[in-house]
Amino acid sequence: TAPFSTHKEIQAVVDTTNNRLYVLGGILCSGSADTALRVWYTDNGTSWTAVPFAGASNYFPLTRFSAVSKDGVLYVFGGSALNTPHAKVVRLNVGTGNTGWGWTVVNPNTPFGYRNDMVTATFGGYMYAIGGHIRIPQMYFANNAYANIYQTVPQGATNDSFPAYEYYFDDIWRSTNGVTWEYTGQLPSYFMTQAGSDNPMSDMYGSVTLS
Repeated sequence: TAPFSTHKEIQAVVDTTNNRLYVLGGILCSGSADTALRVWYTDNGTSWTAVPFAGASNYFPLTRFSAVSKDGVLYVFGGSALNTPHAKVVRLNVGTGNTGWGWTVVNPNTPFGYRNDMVTATFGGYMYAIGGHIRIPQMYFANNAYANIYQTVPQGATNDSFPAYEYYFDDIWRSTNGVTWEYTGQLPSYFMTQAGSDNPMSDMYGSVTLS
């Protein structure tokens, strides 16, 4: 049994530089939140090692995040922790044995803002972050001039009485380092209308690594 069999909404990322496969998760299969963002890796595809984070070096529990590997570095974008959305990009610090593992925030507030379920990929020396969606009060986007909102669906009121909406996005961003991001355009309308549901981008999330 794989050690991550207790989790769902996990992400799998291939590190082609070091020939390593990472699995990150998620929430417990019971539906409750975990206490931290768990990470496992394998160098042979059969035996798995849990990353031995020490104390506060681990990241907060996270779900619906996106992840990608570039130049041997694992990056995590966005997601939500205990229903709190995040706009961060963090980098995994790879340790040796039981020491040195941890996370570094490389961008605390990305220009694409709060986002769940983005499609991520590496290609041509860049990492890409595409689309996604988020259900949050409208106030979160009040100052985000970069957000290209494809569709908004009213979701009633939140506990703090701010109107909440389901936002769907069609924007494409790229970066070489996770710090500086460049807006490169929008997805063709086909991708936003052919998924067979009212929330097409939520059915597309994942990660791709291309050499």
